[in-house]
Amino acid sequence: MFEKYYQDFDKLLTDVNLNVLLPPISDRAAWEGLPFDLTKIILERAKEYCGYSWPPILASDILDCDRTGSRAPVDDKITARRLALAYLTVAECIENKSRFSDDIANGIWAACDEATWVIPIHNQLYPKTGSSVPRLPDVSDSSIMYIDILGSDSAALFASCYHMAAPLLDSISISIGKRLNKLLDERIIIPFLTHDDYPWMGHGKCRNFINNWLAWIISNVISITLLTNKDKETKSRVFEKCLYYLDKFIAEYPEDGSDKEGTSYWTTSCGSLFDSLNLLRISTGGAFDFTKNERLGKLTSYIYANHIDGNAFVNFADADVYLHTAAQRLYSIANISGNETLKKFSLGMRDVNGTEVFVTSTGYLLHPFLSIRELFEYKEFYKETSQGFPYLKSRFLPDAELMFERQTEGTSAGLYLAVKGGSTVGSHNHLDVGSLIIYSDGKPAIIDMGRGEYGSDAFSPRRAQVVPISSGWHNVPCVNGYGQYLDMFKMKLEDAGVYRAKAVTYDTSGEISELSMDLKDVYLPESGLVFWRRKFRFDRAQEEISITDEFEFTQVVSTGCSETYISLVLANEPELTESGAIIRVNGGKDVLVIYSDNVKPAVDSYDTGKDMRLSKVWGDKVWRLRLIISDTVESDKPYAIEVKIHQV
Repeated sequence: MFEKYYQDFDKLLTDVNLNVLLPPISDRAAWEGLPFDLTKIILERAKEYCGYSWPPILASDILDCDRTGSRAPVDDKITARRLALAYLTVAECIENKSRFSDDIANGIWAACDEATWVIPIHNQLYPKTGSSVPRLPDVSDSSIMYIDILGSDSAALFASCYHMAAPLLDSISISIGKRLNKLLDERIIIPFLTHDDYPWMGHGKCRNFINNWLAWIISNVISITLLTNKDKETKSRVFEKCLYYLDKFIAEYPEDGSDKEGTSYWTTSCGSLFDSLNLLRISTGGAFDFTKNERLGKLTSYIYANHIDGNAFVNFADADVYLHTAAQRLYSIANISGNETLKKFSLGMRDVNGTEVFVTSTGYLLHPFLSIRELFEYKEFYKETSQGFPYLKSRFLPDAELMFERQTEGTSAGLYLAVKGGSTVGSHNHLDVGSLIIYSDGKPAIIDMGRGEYGSDAFSPRRAQVVPISSGWHNVPCVNGYGQYLDMFKMKLEDAGVYRAKAVTYDTSGEISELSMDLKDVYLPESGLVFWRRKFRFDRAQEEISITDEFEFTQVVSTGCSETYISLVLANEPELTESGAIIRVNGGKDVLVIYSDNVKPAVDSYDTGKDMRLSKVWGDKVWRLRLIISDTVESDKPYAIEVKIHQV
């Protein structure tokens, strides 16, 4: 897409006024022009960090990531240090009284003392950075320096803080800036220019790794290059390489604009893509212009296509159901791309989120350079009048095989259905091909748990056994004791064409939308399947969702076989009645699940209380309704199960 810019980008570069891009402390008009409600929040938070102790990151903290599989203890320390530095620096720029100056100097000096800015769990992804397990990063050889997403975020924060407070910090000691800029070169700029073997760059065997990391890291590399005021030749080399990799990133996206990693990663993937391209546009004074590109325009619709209600989103794969979406970032992208529906959606999200400073729904301070820049666009964003959410009635993304259907356009009232086809292969995929999500009046009924806390198993050969990822706890069939197949370290990207839904067809006409698919190929041959055809139907006139499963085995399945069943994962415990299973819906109408006579229901639960991420969403438990085959299934003869779902 951008091949013509791979060389001679220096001819397009203009002198960017960095003080306009990110105002320094000396620009009193800019800092004193920030709204009072915003500066009040920042100053109150900064006061909490006066005399901050900058918690040390010990060797044992890093080693425990391998020893225990938990990343939280060391991640929490890193996050606390980054947030402290951001609030202290911005507060000092607002107040301009040198009250926080020593704390800022301490924060940057402490950052320079860190052996690496790569978080420990990510060091494992680049084998050259450690020679043993448990691993400590090997920083003795600069030629094996690694760059990860959160390390690049940290570097962008440090570069931003020094740029804003440089006169103040230089008055304390010029060694602060010298030391930081040297490390920014050694840990970001030089490694980026000299390496093509990082997994996230997607070369050779690492092609599977192209995901949000690529665009995310590049957006930080561009901002750091600009903030450290590199010479024109270095800027050109960096930006040309960035465009090459952004092309690779865009090439991984299908024509329908869907994001294979789900909604939780949209801001860091597609959002970072637009952030990167916009910074390059600014650096050329508009000569590099991407804003009219139709292919890129399609990417902007994915986030609101997945919207259910409020801050609830379709959460297939490693996605969270409730997102504190960076509404102001969406607003900026909407203005850049000219997508009015995205703009409307961003304003709806603004009303849900309230006043935001440094959005940290993940716990991390993400995209710090852009987060600080957004402070100066706050007035424009918050003066816009909201007209509520778009609430699309019907949308099908053919490449991702995602269906989104609601009862009525423009409102969350009634039933909502989302269905996923696709493949089990992908960097953040779950074993959920043919799964569904149903909401009632915008509230969860039949659910996808989403991602739990990332532990050491989440990206290992044991990924398929992690309960929130596993086939057994998605709304899909279990076939003769077999769940859907995933071997993360044996599968290649091209295997997505093998382990996927087949014969996928979608049709919408009048008040009826239908999606059907064959799930056979996401199960191993040992399951004995000839086919498993699954059909979803949303009849709006009847206010009914139906699921029909028709299947055939190569061998007889005996009566009451407990190893073949359909799962429905539920937000609340169901009540089994003669009419079917009643699912209680908090804040919406209850839902009745009616099932055919040839299955028997069974209910069990999963303890989510031990997982901090899941328990915040679902409480201590989620429930599962299993519809178990109660008849003998003859070999080579089709068999069918039907489920109907209504509000009650």
